[in-house]
Amino acid sequence: MAFIYAVYLDALIMENILLDGVSLLCVGLWCKKPLRLKGLGWGVAFGVGAGTLCFLTVRNFLLYLAAMFLLVNPLMLLMAFGRMPVVSLTKLYGCCMALNLVLGGCVNLLRQMLPGKWYQWILPVSCASVVIIILLLGWGKRREATYVKVTVLVQGQVREMCALRDTGNCLRDVLTGRPVCIVSREWQEELGLSEENLRPISYETVAGKDTLYIYPATKFFVMEKGEMIQQRDMMLGFGQKSLFQGKRYQMILHKEFC
Repeated sequence: MAFIYAVYLDALIMENILLDGVSLLCVGLWCKKPLRLKGLGWGVAFGVGAGTLCFLTVRNFLLYLAAMFLLVNPLMLLMAFGRMPVVSLTKLYGCCMALNLVLGGCVNLLRQMLPGKWYQWILPVSCASVVIIILLLGWGKRREATYVKVTVLVQGQVREMCALRDTGNCLRDVLTGRPVCIVSREWQEELGLSEENLRPISYETVAGKDTLYIYPATKFFVMEKGEMIQQRDMMLGFGQKSLFQGKRYQMILHKEFC
């Protein structure tokens, strides 16, 4: 028995444009890979064109899948994001394939469950929903990455605290060159450090010039990928208590540790 398939080329192309565009956009957002409009256009154009050509000319299904997965999709990513190391390309490719599987599966499932009158809206609404979800997850991910757990050893005393990643903190000790991480003066009292043990340094912000008292930390650890990693020597700077009142963090990291 022979099967006859009716292919509406305009619908196929439009759906592929939407799917490829959303896939590239979401992968760029999630992997923090810069994607310019020109790159997005070239990537979508190549993906749709090459994919449609393979669909219409390659008769063997397995050969078609091989061409799409091994040739068309990797080249589409390269045209969209530019040249990159193999490791980065593999990461992008994995994210892209996972997104396509989830999005394609949801679309097919909804088309089977919902009435026919909703058919034309399922794909656009699904794509828009995926973009919104990726944006929200990325925002939450970036917000969480703003804070990091740190451990400081000073005069035999260990303190754990939540630190704020602040790339604007460029303060260094002029004598040793060590980066300065800022904590509240309350920690000075808790660590039992007298004024005689501290050394003043001047600094300048948009609010004007001021003086900060610093003390060397014996050891300093920052949480990286689930492990506490020892960092280079740094100085603790004891700032105004008002900097930390009502805040989630107890330390402002130097940009070197961000």
